[in-house]
Amino acid sequence: MTSKTMNRFGPYGLWLLANAAGFLVGSLLGATDGGYVPEQLLATWGRWGLIAGDLVFGACIGLAQWWALRRTAQRSLSLTWIPVTALGFVLGARLGPGVSFAIAADVTLIAIVFGVVMGGAQGVATWFLVRDWHPRAGLWIPFSIAAWVVGESIAFSLGFAHWGVPLVAVAIAAVTGAHLFGLQSRSAAA
Repeated sequence: MTSKTMNRFGPYGLWLLANAAGFLVGSLLGATDGGYVPEQLLATWGRWGLIAGDLVFGACIGLAQWWALRRTAQRSLSLTWIPVTALGFVLGARLGPGVSFAIAADVTLIAIVFGVVMGGAQGVATWFLVRDWHPRAGLWIPFSIAAWVVGESIAFSLGFAHWGVPLVAVAIAAVTGAHLFGLQSRSAAA
C-alpha cells in the first residue's frame, strides 16, 4: 500500500480494512461452518480438522493485523503477532461454545459470553506483544473483550453468515482500533 493510500485512510481506516480482509479470507478458509480447511479435514481428522481451520482463520486475521500495525502503530512488530493471534483464536473458538452454552440459554446472552471468551483469549494472547509498545496496554484486554462481545452479537444475529463476516470484523476492529490509535495518539501528544 502506498503512502498516498495510507494518508487517505489513516491508521484507523487501514486497521479497519485490514481486519475486514483478514476476517473474510480467514472465514472462507477456516470457518467451522463451510470453511475450506475444516471441510477438507473434518472427515479424516475429526475435531483436529476444526482446530486446523481455527488456526488458519486466526492466522489470516493475525497476518492482516500485523500488516496494518507494521504500517501504522508499530513498525518493528515481529511476525510473532501472527501465530499468537492464531493461538488466541483457537482457544476462544474451541472454549467459547462450551462455556457459552453451559452458562446461558438465551441467544443474546450466549453471544455475550462467547464474545467474552473470544475477546479474553485474543486479548490475553496478544497483550504480551501489545505491552511492549503501547502506552496503555493494560486496557487492551478489556477493549478486546468489548470488541468481541460486539462482534459476536452481530455474528449471532446474522446466523454466522459468511456475507456478514466483514461487518463483524469492522465492528471488532472499530473497538480495538479505538484503543490502539485513539489512546496512543493522545499519549503521544501529552
